[in-house]
Formats: sequence, C-alpha cells, structure tokens
Amino acid sequence: MKKTLVVSLVAMLLLVAGSVMADSYLKQATFMDGMEMMGQSQPARYDTSETWIAKGMIYSKSSDGGVFIGRVDQGKAYLVDHVAKTYSEMPIDLTEIFETATEKMDKKTTDEVAGMMGSIKTIVTPTDEVKKIKDWNAKKYVVEMDMTMMKTLMDTYTTEDIKIDVELLNLSNQCMMAPLPGFEDMINEMKKIKGVPVFNEGHIEVMGTKIKTTMELLEYKEADAPAGIFDIPEGYKKIEMKMGMGGK
Repeated sequence: MKKTLVVSLVAMLLLVAGSVMADSYLKQATFMDGMEMMGQSQPARYDTSETWIAKGMIYSKSSDGGVFIGRVDQGKAYLVDHVAKTYSEMPIDLTEIFETATEKMDKKTTDEVAGMMGSIKTIVTPTDEVKKIKDWNAKKYVVEMDMTMMKTLMDTYTTEDIKIDVELLNLSNQCMMAPLPGFEDMINEMKKIKGVPVFNEGHIEVMGTKIKTTMELLEYKEADAPAGIFDIPEGYKKIEMKMGMGGK
C-alpha cells in the first residue's frame, strides 16, 4: 500500500514538474482587407506567425521570415535575418530603447516622425462580455488607438486559461513602438488587458480609408522548443539597427 502511494506521489510530482518546465508554442493568423490609397492598391493579406516562449526567452517568426528573439537573461532583444545571415540588437529595457532611438535619430527625422504619427493616445475599455472561443474562456476589451494619421478600433478577446508570460509575448511590439511619443502611457493603458489574446476584430483607419483586420490564435500547446532556437546562429554578422519608422 505504501509502495503504491509513493509511486503515485512520484508520478504526480513528475507531472507537475513537467507542466511547469514545459515551453509554450503559439500560432496566430492575421487577416487584413485589401485597400486603395493615393493611387496605390494593396491586396488583402493573410499572414501567420509562430511563437515559442520559454522561461525568460521568446522566439517569434513572422510569415515573411523575420525573426525576433528576446532574452531576459542577456537584457537584449534581437532581429534576425536568416537570408542575409545578419542580426541587430536592442536593449529589452524600454526606457533605454527610447533613449537609444532618440540619440540615433537626428532632429529632422524626430520632427518628421512626430509630425506624421503624433503622440499615441490609447483607451482600453474592459467589458462584461465573455464567450467561449475554441477551448478558451475569453473576455472582451475595446481598444481605441489614435496616432494622428492612423486610428485603430479593435475588439480584443483574451483568455487567462493559457498560462504564459504575457509581458514576453508583447515584447516584440513594445520594442518596435518604444521610440514613439506617448508610448509609456500606451503601455500603462494596455495593462488593463488581462490574459492572452485569442481573437481580435476591428479596423484601422488611415487617411479616411478603413481597413478591416482580424487576428486569431490558431494553436496553443506545451512542448519542448527546438534546440538553439533562442540563440543567434554561429557565423551571423551583427549590423546596426536603423532607427526610423518600425525600426527599419
């Protein structure tokens, strides 16, 4: 009887340890309507992205092959180009990102960015609406974002059923947007949103043109991340990150 109890306890401890140590994988799909603006046509787009999250580390690959790696242990994030075999780096500390970006942009560029984008104004409104989306219990938030020439209105559904580091999940977007005026206020406002996004729907308005967009979490699982995925491949050349719109 005691032997059976000990075996059961060991099995349970192994199960718990495994769930705590397991890495997380997410696959998302984003759809954006086609549009016409200033004589230019942009076809509708359907893109997928994949993300791996481990303790203090994140790897995210977009549909165009761009890779973002965040490493809390190193205090740095990396943008990796596997085609050119190059990478650039930035600090994870968002205040340091902003200061670095400001130093590297000359006054003319800074004024141009401020004139085009203005200051980010963000309003997050939690609602009482909840619904089942796939296997997850989700809560609705309404997100409004105003950047002068671009306005966003989005219904965001998030779940707390998925237990991952949400700050890590949001790291790549935060790093790219950190140089923009009003960023700190936006981050504080977005903290109202609890959990992992599983579905978004709404529109982006640019110069009077509304573009419908959706995001859907296609897959989530716990599994071991591929070996070395959070590391810069050997032989890749470090290049300077250009500080401009979108960090390019």
